[in-house]
Amino acid sequence: MTMPERLFLRLDEDPTQPKHVRAQRSLDFQRTMRLLVHWVESGKVKLDDLITHDVNADQAAAMYDGLLNRRDEFLGVTIHW
Repeated sequence: MTMPERLFLRLDEDPTQPKHVRAQRSLDFQRTMRLLVHWVESGKVKLDDLITHDVNADQAAAMYDGLLNRRDEFLGVTIHW
């Protein structure tokens, strides 16, 4: 299991939801990730077109704020640690 899948499963472990609902969400995430990887590999999706900001770690808080509050200006952020 990859890191995004583990993170997704952890966030999706809502005890108020039946187990079959949580399992279906996990499968949907896996299918979506495979499709996204296929599109990137085939060139249908270009990651460079999705990155609007490329910054150093000291600007991470500002980028987070931008992603939350200025969605028209922020699409994707890469952070150099």
